[in-house]
Parts: sequence; structure tokens; C-alpha cells
Amino acid sequence: MGVIIMASSQRQPSDPVCWNCDRRAHDAVPATVRTPAGGHIALTLCRACYASSYLPLAGGGQELMPGDGPSKLVLVVDDEPDIVWMLRHTFEGRGYAVDDAANGLEALYKACRYLPEVVVLDLTMPTLDGHKFIAAWREAAADVPIPIVAISAHHDRATAEELGVAAFVPKPFDLDALVETVGSLLKAAP
Repeated sequence: MGVIIMASSQRQPSDPVCWNCDRRAHDAVPATVRTPAGGHIALTLCRACYASSYLPLAGGGQELMPGDGPSKLVLVVDDEPDIVWMLRHTFEGRGYAVDDAANGLEALYKACRYLPEVVVLDLTMPTLDGHKFIAAWREAAADVPIPIVAISAHHDRATAEELGVAAFVPKPFDLDALVETVGSLLKAAP
């Protein structure tokens, strides 16, 4: 992956806007994410967002492949490690394969790479929040129907409906109800 740094040394009104933090950045860096259909989308990130969110993904990670084993893959996306651990433990205990992401950019990378059967997504995260993940996912994989279950303590069902997610579960949540919601969505999937 080549990194192209904008040549301008001064901030200009036409400087690109960081896709993550919405700030103008004269030192913007393009970040490319491969889509499930084999294409790619390019996101413009400022250096800070690129270094904190995108570069760690370049190292890869565990090699999950869709369809490995009998269980359905759930991608858990939350910036709170305790919630990620609790959800991982719960879903794995119910027979699901689980991958996790700490922010929306990591989630976008993993969703494009591993095509989970469902995404459990916190809407409020400091790096590429759930709203921006949903927008990017729809741009990257409009033809891949992966249901998203939004979880949030700061948003309501109306916000989730506006985003077009398959289900909304408010925090704090009942784990059994969340697992049941995911199971229902998977049964209804084509």
C-alpha cells in the first residue's frame, strides 16, 4: 500500500477533510479498504487518525475466513474492552464465532475482509463512530446484506431507525435478549 501525502505545506481552504474527525488537513493521507466485491473505497484521513486507526490494521491480525467451522461469525464493535469481553464470552458460549473491533475503522476493515453474518455495533465511539461505520459500509458493500444491531446508552431507537439498522438494543442490555435478537436476525437472513 502506497502512502501519498499531500504536498501543500500550508492549510488551504481546499484542503481535504478527514473522514473520521471532520477536520481539514493539509497533511491528509488516503486510506484504502478493499470491499467484499473486490473493489475498494478510499477514505481521506488526517495524519493523527491514520496513525491511530488505520496503520495498526496494516499488520493484519488473526486470519478469520467466512465459513470456517460450523458457527456464524459475529463482529462485535465497541470501544469499551469490558463490553467486548462480555459479548465475546456470551456469543462464544452460545456457539458463535466472534471477532471484535475497538472502533469503526477497524470494524470496516474486518467486515470487508471477513464478511460476518451480523455486526453488533456501538454507536458512540471516539474513532469512527457507529454512524460513520454504517455510512462507509453502505458505500463499500451496498450489495452485501449484513444485519447490524446497534447498541448504545446515548442514542435511542429513533436514531437507530434513521440509520437503518436491523435492530436496536439500549445499554445497559439484557445479554439473553441481545443473543436472541442476533439469532432471530440470522434465522431471517437469506
